Amino acid sequence: MIGGGFRHSNYSVSGGVNTYKFDLQFAPVQDIRFRGSAQRAIRTPTVSEFFNPQNLGLIAYGDDPCAAPSGGGPALSTLANCLNTLKSQNPTAAQITAFTKAYGTGTATASGGKGPDIIPQAISGQLSQVQGGNLLLTPEKAKSYSAGFLFSPTAVPSLSGSVDYWQIRVDGEVTSYPATVLVQNCLTTGNPIYCAGVVRTSTDFSLQGAAVATGGYIVQTNQNIASALASGIDLQLNYKVGLGQWGTLAWWLNGSYFLHNSTTPLPGGGSYDCAGLFGTTCLTVSPRWRHNLRSTWQTPGGNLDLSLAWRFIGKVGNDNNDPNPLLRGAVYSGGFDFAVPQLPNISYLDLHVAWHATKDLDVRGGIDNLFDRNPPIVTNPSLQGGGQANTFATYDVLGRQLYLAATMRF
Repeated sequence: MIGGGFRHSNYSVSGGVNTYKFDLQFAPVQDIRFRGSAQRAIRTPTVSEFFNPQNLGLIAYGDDPCAAPSGGGPALSTLANCLNTLKSQNPTAAQITAFTKAYGTGTATASGGKGPDIIPQAISGQLSQVQGGNLLLTPEKAKSYSAGFLFSPTAVPSLSGSVDYWQIRVDGEVTSYPATVLVQNCLTTGNPIYCAGVVRTSTDFSLQGAAVATGGYIVQTNQNIASALASGIDLQLNYKVGLGQWGTLAWWLNGSYFLHNSTTPLPGGGSYDCAGLFGTTCLTVSPRWRHNLRSTWQTPGGNLDLSLAWRFIGKVGNDNNDPNPLLRGAVYSGGFDFAVPQLPNISYLDLHVAWHATKDLDVRGGIDNLFDRNPPIVTNPSLQGGGQANTFATYDVLGRQLYLAATMRF
């Protein structure tokens, strides 16, 4: 069996874009069926990502590398490199001469400089930034693939299941260039992609502007720059056995193995993979393996169901300790985090009872997290995204929970 689909969408701001899908199923014998799919999907930017007004604010950056440090000495970057930060203004010869004269070779004062010809240094390590929407954004584009098979062997009629490989790649994710990446790459490479994000004032060449129109800021508006790749293997199994006068016993397993959870923050800027990790950069918990296994006993006639479920979340390592240079030292400046090197395997048992009293009345109840397992504790809030919690919502943060409910039909 072959299927497919195509759609053309036309958006008033970003224009037209196409999406499509193909899928194939093939059953050479009764016991097994192969399947696969490929599709292209899009996400058009939101109204706020397009139209949020661009506002000037402050960003904690540190010293302007082209101004004299407030503590004394020459600028951190060379004059040749600093001239790259003028490229966004298409400078005239007179502006280049004036910038060369103002380049920070002296000692700045607390008020921002030693004279009118000195580039003002950042006050309290803060420079200006412009944030807001961008009408030039285009839709994010994703390509996804899957391939697998379903099986239901005739020799074991009560067994069925499936195994599938999947991969999703997203390009042109809407985000902004980190300020340090923009400035440092402009300084060292002169690449106009980066230098367009460094806009100095035309008067004193500072990065502490007072208005968007007059310059003096680092551009932090939305851009289509990031990409992501996620892939894994999903497993499903179902098995049921009859117990004669005692009813039936059934098992259901749903598991997933994470192969990749990779992010490329900037084009050509390197990637990091959060599969099996947690922490400041990865933000959430991405275990390699997790599953739900449920065993259900059903009485003859189907009036009473008793289930016991096992929820398993695999261990994850601290991204600060990963050898990838984009992850290592995210919190501890290159050092190893011995306090929380990993979060352990976590298992929860849930008990569920359902009583079908009559055709018009169902009663159900149970206990989640039967043994009141505590979530793993993260001592440093930075390791879970800088929030105020000391764990992740992936785990049962409320402990044991009891519930009872009824459904009546009239």
